[in-house]
Amino acid sequence: MKFSLAVPLLIIAMNAGADCQSGLPAEVPSMPEGATATRLEIEQGQVDAQAYVDSVAAFLDCPRKEVSDMKHDFFVDSAFQVAKEYNQTLTRYNQREESLASN
Repeated sequence: MKFSLAVPLLIIAMNAGADCQSGLPAEVPSMPEGATATRLEIEQGQVDAQAYVDSVAAFLDCPRKEVSDMKHDFFVDSAFQVAKEYNQTLTRYNQREESLASN
């Protein structure tokens, strides 16, 4: 009896690992303005940007989801744009901090 239950449970467990639980990526985060943001806002922007990029990667890496080429390209582009926007925000923030430190 134990053997007959073990085999189906093993098969279910193997399939559960292959099933992805990630849904559509979260809403695109908005980044703070680097010229006026506080350090805390910059740090939160990094967390938000990384969470979005990770959610896109998890969504696109799921082997069970069939995503059209257009949708795939849209999400890849949006992840790159969020990362680029964060990097620009960080650059403006760092430039402001260097300017204030040199005065």
